[in-house]
Amino acid sequence: MGSLSKRKRDQTEEVVADEKPATTEVEKPTKPAQKQEDETSFVDLGLDPRLLQAIAQQKFAKPTLVQRKAIPLALNGQDVLAKADCGSGKTAAYVLPLLSSILKRKAVCHPILEISYS
Repeated sequence: MGSLSKRKRDQTEEVVADEKPATTEVEKPTKPAQKQEDETSFVDLGLDPRLLQAIAQQKFAKPTLVQRKAIPLALNGQDVLAKADCGSGKTAAYVLPLLSSILKRKAVCHPILEISYS
């Protein structure tokens, strides 16, 4: 008798097991968009020309992933929280927008000094 009838708990478990779980599809980036990101240069990020010159003197060719993502956000005044491996360029991703904003503020406060240095 016990083997033919199922417990109520067993029946509900079967119903749950028969239902399909809800799935959320994540859109994967296409290769052309990823290729475009890989070709991003420091010039494309909108940094101050003096910083671009310093970056070129240090022989940095292309920004790293964390730099490509964080620098434009920081330049727009947004808060950025980034987590990346050691040596991935997090410090430059933080410092470059900071220096760019200082240089921009300096040009607004002291326009005569900026002209004399040029």
